[in-house]
Amino acid sequence: MVQKENVDFIIEGCLKGNEAAEKKLFEKFYGYVKSTCQRYASNKDEADEMLNDCFYKVFTYLDRFDNQYEFLPWLRKVSINACLEYIRKNSKHLKFETLELFEKQEEEHADEFEDIDPQIDVASYLQKLTPAYRTVFNLYVMEEYKHQEIAEILGISVNTSKSNLSRAKDQLRNMLSQNIPANKHKKSNGV
Repeated sequence: MVQKENVDFIIEGCLKGNEAAEKKLFEKFYGYVKSTCQRYASNKDEADEMLNDCFYKVFTYLDRFDNQYEFLPWLRKVSINACLEYIRKNSKHLKFETLELFEKQEEEHADEFEDIDPQIDVASYLQKLTPAYRTVFNLYVMEEYKHQEIAEILGISVNTSKSNLSRAKDQLRNMLSQNIPANKHKKSNGV
């Protein structure tokens, strides 16, 4: 596997403190990490701060990466954890809301976001959601975590995870159906 060998070579250089290797690793995975951060952030500045945190964590914990495995899943996990840590640290009161009846609703709309026009900048719509809705939506839809896992990660109940996902989907569905450009939506005050 040429790609893996190339990444392993870059990582080896990073572990030796080679600045050129560090720059190469950053450049190679910048777009991937940036897109993850944009999904979790409220705006561009916040995404940039998350990006810095992500790469700080990557370089700090790179010695813990086991090169028997692929690098991208490890990078993904470190990036998601860094974004979640940033949200927890910077959102004084993440406001998760609970609804009781939505399991049937969730099943009815299970595939609704799979056919989104690829020209649509989904991240800009996600940024308009409250941090709580956006975080649960990302963990469930984008990262494919189960509600039980989300509840454990965020310290909330399974029902709270489900209700926040339901409300996030409702808001996204509304924005997309109205075909309103995301940057024209008012910033949500809910934190």
